[in-house]
Amino acid sequence: MSETIYLAGPMAGYPEWNHPAFHATAGRLRSAGYVVLNPADYGTDETDWATCLRRDLLDVLRAEAMVVLPGWQQSHGATLEVDVAQRLGMPVHRLSDLLGEAASSTEQLGSSPALRGDLEHRGKPTTTMWTKRNSSSGRFNRDRGDGA
Repeated sequence: MSETIYLAGPMAGYPEWNHPAFHATAGRLRSAGYVVLNPADYGTDETDWATCLRRDLLDVLRAEAMVVLPGWQQSHGATLEVDVAQRLGMPVHRLSDLLGEAASSTEQLGSSPALRGDLEHRGKPTTTMWTKRNSSSGRFNRDRGDGA
């Protein structure tokens, strides 16, 4: 049986909810033999964010690994999905790392600093916590809980 991959990335604020990027990535992974759980496959119904996140987290739990799309760090939903995957010991990859390709300039910019350094701290998965910095802006700060 092929490995099941969940796609995590930004949607809100992107044209067409960033579905073209999700579908293109899913197609490349499926061509490489992976089973892909793609949240963009659910379409663009008018479901609220919390309902979508609950549905998507169920897919995260069904996956064996995760691939992140460029810009995932700026997405509240994707950062939550990555945090869940890390805490479950699930591998989290950039597409280029998983397929053994050179990263595109878009992927490099979207994953800077390098994803490995962002997801790991001294060889161990981080315990990243997202704390609200400012209630008026709705922005979050990253706190690894280890003083880093």
